[in-house]
Amino acid sequence: MHQPIPPEAAEQLAQGRKIAAIKTVREKLGLGLKQAKDLVEAYERGHPVAESVQASSQQEQVEMPGAAIKALRKGRMVDAVKHVRKRSTLGLKDAKDRVDRYLESNPKLNDDYQAAVSEGRHQLVGKLVTLLVIVGAIVYAYRYFFLE
Repeated sequence: MHQPIPPEAAEQLAQGRKIAAIKTVREKLGLGLKQAKDLVEAYERGHPVAESVQASSQQEQVEMPGAAIKALRKGRMVDAVKHVRKRSTLGLKDAKDRVDRYLESNPKLNDDYQAAVSEGRHQLVGKLVTLLVIVGAIVYAYRYFFLE
C-alpha cells in the first residue's frame, strides 16, 4: 500500500498534469521537491513509497537544527536556512520554506525573530547616523583647516 496523496494531486495526475500534482503534494504535505516527485511517481505506478522516503519526509516536517533556531533568535534568517540545508538534502527554496513554516508554527520563536530583526534595524540606523556625523566632522575640519 502506498502513502496517499491529496485528492487534488490525484485528480491532477489523472488529467496528465504531473508537475501540478507534484506542486500540490509539496504544498499540502510539506515535502521537498525530490520527496514529492518520488511520492507522485510511486502513486502513479501504484507502488509503495520507499520507507526511507516516508521516514525522511516525516522527519523533515518537524526537525529544525538547534543552530538554526539560535540563528532565528538572533534575527539571522540566512544563517538559519544555511543550517537547515547542511542538515538535510533540501534546496534553497525548500529550506527557506521549512524555516518559514517552522516560524509560523512556533509563535514565541517568531516573536523573538521579529524582535531581533527590528533591533538589528535600529542598530543599523544608529550606526549610519554615527557615520554621517563622523563624515560631517571630517568635511568640516577639512574645510576649516585646508581651505581657509
